[in-house]
Amino acid sequence: MTNIDFVKTDCDDLSCHTGVTFMLDCLYVEKCTSIPNNLQGYTAVIKVFNTVDDKPEITLIAEIDGVISAPGSGVIHFEMSATDTDKLAIGSYSYHMELMIGTTVYRVAEGIFEVTA
Repeated sequence: MTNIDFVKTDCDDLSCHTGVTFMLDCLYVEKCTSIPNNLQGYTAVIKVFNTVDDKPEITLIAEIDGVISAPGSGVIHFEMSATDTDKLAIGSYSYHMELMIGTTVYRVAEGIFEVTA
């Protein structure tokens, strides 16, 4: 696989509520097709940072590991428990969604991660 392309409606910006389970399913397909990428051997993570304009230092706020239960489907499931979302401060953060295989890291999505009450 030479190209990893992210296809998911409404995945540019994400939001979650404190004290509520956060779940997101993402589908990765081959470039310019609807054929799912085979994600055999890949791992995935969403990294949430405090990189809003008024904060000078970049700090990792949370990591949400992805589960690839059927690699041939191209689907990754991300989930954060209600207990863990309850620990997040209300506010706007940035996130990177990454796929990794060996030492190669693909940033397949990024945007705003909003935490609300």
